[in-house]
Amino acid sequence: MLTFSKLVPIGWIAHLGTCFYLVRPLRSLSYRALLTIVPCAVLLYAGSQNLPYFHISSVMTVSLYWMISIRLVDLIVFSPEKPLSLLSYIGKFLWFLFPIVKCNYNYPIIFDVISAGIKLLLAHWVYRWFLICEPSDSYAQMGMFYLFICTGTYVTDLQIALVRLITRDKYTILSFNDFPFKSRSIREFWGRRYNQLVSSLLKESISTSCRTPSSS
Repeated sequence: MLTFSKLVPIGWIAHLGTCFYLVRPLRSLSYRALLTIVPCAVLLYAGSQNLPYFHISSVMTVSLYWMISIRLVDLIVFSPEKPLSLLSYIGKFLWFLFPIVKCNYNYPIIFDVISAGIKLLLAHWVYRWFLICEPSDSYAQMGMFYLFICTGTYVTDLQIALVRLITRDKYTILSFNDFPFKSRSIREFWGRRYNQLVSSLLKESISTSCRTPSSS
């Protein structure tokens, strides 16, 4: 399984190409769904094996595979008639790695650098905490794991600072959270402020697709 898991990225690339050239032109919704979802499930399962425990890279890897699957289902199964060039198709998946958007931040760039430093220290502390604790399903460990995920976004903060600096505050990287403690409702928390990358993906792929009838 370890050797097979190393081939998972190649499998995803092959599946993306197959879906674009062979599966998307199919007229049958059932065939498109079957040929898209089943390989995604297999690749997702294989890619989730042998990942390090309590490590942010494991969370990011599984999250990336899930987002690729959701995007594929939207583009191949539900939106086959939308005009889509190969470059645009590739760009929709590269956006997960480089979610560049227009910058609307009013705070200085140094804030992102300081935020990244604080998160890095907290992430290291939480990681050391997990190393000395016995594995369990306690609320304390679940809370610490959630904190570990949130503080693991220090890389994103550094990317935000770099992109803002290079583009002179014209563009930035979509941040993981947008001050979720300012949320006035659960809808605002889940829909706008928490995990903006996944929120944007779900809004574009699921909400829009559900409103648009697809051909079968």
